[in-house]
Amino acid sequence: MSAAFVIEPSLAEIIEIFTINHPSNRRICPVCGLVKRSVVRCMQQVYSEMINEPKLRAEVRSRLGFCQRHSDLATTVGDPLGNSILFADLVHHSKAEFAPTSNISRRVVKQPTYTCTYCDVEHDAQTRYLHALTDGLNSMHGLWDKLENSPAILCVAHARRLVRLLNKELVPQFNKIYLIQLEKLEDDLKEFIRKNDYRSIGETLGDEQLAWQQAISLFSKK
Repeated sequence: MSAAFVIEPSLAEIIEIFTINHPSNRRICPVCGLVKRSVVRCMQQVYSEMINEPKLRAEVRSRLGFCQRHSDLATTVGDPLGNSILFADLVHHSKAEFAPTSNISRRVVKQPTYTCTYCDVEHDAQTRYLHALTDGLNSMHGLWDKLENSPAILCVAHARRLVRLLNKELVPQFNKIYLIQLEKLEDDLKEFIRKNDYRSIGETLGDEQLAWQQAISLFSKK
């Protein structure tokens, strides 16, 4: 590691996940997990501190609410009162569109966008963590060992983006590690399938029982 290289907070969070040697750490891509945590923290801040901000309400109105994914998250992270305050405003402003004087059948009704405020937060967090990981791999030799030995695997979408960001001479090294990780995951999936065969009744399940969750996470759409 270069003496001038400073580990910034985003990279420190990634390193922390890489060094957690627990089977449950396989369930989600490190970048995906940190991105989701960023969204949740932002959402919690909105409900605790910003719910009455005119700018926030205007943005929610302009996008006609949240996307489906973040609407689902808001039902678990957001509190009932905060959601009521935020969406009472949206319901109120939406009434005009359907009022008798609106001529709704004679004009093009505004369609919802398919991204929302939290999609923007998500995009910014993805960029931040991917660039932090890229800088770390470009500058810290020891980070490669953590990447290789961690039970956590980058999802395919983030692995592809990382390949585009890495110094070209480092891409073969990453591809080699990632291929080994994919082969290990494939072996675990096959082992889980084998142990669920009637001919293997009684065999104890190991870490391979989490492989299917990791596989789903690997191919989730970003």
